[in-house]
Amino acid sequence: MMDNADKEQSFLDRLAPWKRYGIVIIGFVTILFILTFLADKIILPLIVHSNSTVKVPNVLGKSIDEARIMLGQSKLEVQGIREVANDKAPKGTIINQLPYPDAEVKEERRVYLTVSKGKEIVRVPTLIGKTLRDARVALLRLGLQIGTTTYEFSETMQQDLVSEQSVPAGGEAQFNEAISVVLSRGSESQITVPDLVNGTMDEAREKLLEAGLILGEVTDVHDDTYMGETILNQNPAAGTIVPKNTPVRVSVTK
Repeated sequence: MMDNADKEQSFLDRLAPWKRYGIVIIGFVTILFILTFLADKIILPLIVHSNSTVKVPNVLGKSIDEARIMLGQSKLEVQGIREVANDKAPKGTIINQLPYPDAEVKEERRVYLTVSKGKEIVRVPTLIGKTLRDARVALLRLGLQIGTTTYEFSETMQQDLVSEQSVPAGGEAQFNEAISVVLSRGSESQITVPDLVNGTMDEAREKLLEAGLILGEVTDVHDDTYMGETILNQNPAAGTIVPKNTPVRVSVTK
């Protein structure tokens, strides 16, 4: 008895050659139609979906929660939130985003956000006993600045060192805030003699008065090299430490 395979083979053998070719062509066309249908309804939609692009919404100035909602609506993900101090943007608001607003990206792209921590609080360092230069460096290292500088006599602090600071050591200051200092002029009873040489008598009187000293003996000198009223010598010399109200003698051209 012939099985089904033999019967099908016998049937094909009995067909004319052109009919056999026709059956093969019909089968090929049917398979091609089925593949085209599958590609159009299943494969292509998957490819198009995987390549869909969206515009990144602008979340600058928004809170993190608002940004998550806006980005989620665009099928984007929030990733890598970073906090930095900022004295202009309120605390908790977004000040930077990557990718930037309106950039075209694929769906499910990660968006990195930078959020303001507000004004950063800094602990003020000890400035007392430092030179002006050292005080400025100490402040700059912490993001602070030197403010106004004034000079006052001090019985306890060496000349040209900081004797007072506007915010005490350990106190709080905002990032980039200016800290004012007072520099010691030394003891009021111990004065550094100013330089009077090559100046005029009027200039000498002004410097001595400001320093807490007085003009002593004035000796006239004949010297055609200098203009009249020019100081050629002084005693004590410039830089000498003397008690307050010490007289300073000068030699002056006539």
